[in-house]
Amino acid sequence: MDLIVSTAGGSIQSVSGVNENTTCAQIVYVLAHARQQKGRFTLIARLNGSDQEHRFTPDERPYEFIMECNEQGVQPEFELLKLDIEKGDDGGQLNLEPCTQNMLSTNSSTTSVDAMLSNNADHCQGRPDPPDYNVLMAGRCNSLRWNNMNTKRSYTPLTFLNIPNFCLHDLYTHKFTWNDLEALIDIQERTLAAQKTELVRVELTLLDSKERELIQLRKQHNNLQSVLESLRNAEWPKCAESAEAERLNTTIAAMRTAVAEKNRELVEALNLQQTLERQLASEQSRAAKVEERHSVLEHED
Repeated sequence: MDLIVSTAGGSIQSVSGVNENTTCAQIVYVLAHARQQKGRFTLIARLNGSDQEHRFTPDERPYEFIMECNEQGVQPEFELLKLDIEKGDDGGQLNLEPCTQNMLSTNSSTTSVDAMLSNNADHCQGRPDPPDYNVLMAGRCNSLRWNNMNTKRSYTPLTFLNIPNFCLHDLYTHKFTWNDLEALIDIQERTLAAQKTELVRVELTLLDSKERELIQLRKQHNNLQSVLESLRNAEWPKCAESAEAERLNTTIAAMRTAVAEKNRELVEALNLQQTLERQLASEQSRAAKVEERHSVLEHED
């Protein structure tokens, strides 16, 4: 449930998450930290706006008091009261010294009990200061150097990992399936594990900073060679030329298909023209014969 509390200055605060286990000390703690105030506070309840008031003890639960007032038909009004330090009665007072400044804004009218208490519990836990990085690394390097000097072991030659390289052209021209992607991820994980092992071995093997710098330069050189090899294998100019040639071949094939279709239509039109011309010649010959017959009959008459 939400608890409406009047605070100093006439402002109203709403405390959410109040239940039967919430104590007065928790509510006062949340309200004081939400307003970023220090001092002695107590929570009081006035019944129906009268002068009669109930002052809560730190362990008392306002939820039970509200339930009792509801059964009696009484509406309590809650107020957060800041007490003077000179007062000697500490019966219902709470002395709050926030261990850290709360991140809630003073304008916020709603405060969550659980969130506030969990945040302050995290902030108030004492944490030791972290060690200085340079001091820590220097001590670790000295300990490794001392252990290596006292341990008799044969020198292990440096090795370089054989990391599989993927052609950039393959990444752009092929569509990988889910199994392919899982295989790539597995290869990368094994490569990273091998690199970590190699780094630890190199750190334990090399004692001179110049040797470490040389190994680092060799690794950078190998990485650059891998990138250049991938770029060479990609053959971007040839890929562009092949793509353009493929586009032109597709266009030429489409044009050939269109020309063949037009030729077929032209042949059909020529055949139709010849058929019509033969029919026209036949009709003209028939008409000439009819006219000739008519003229012969007229002459005989």
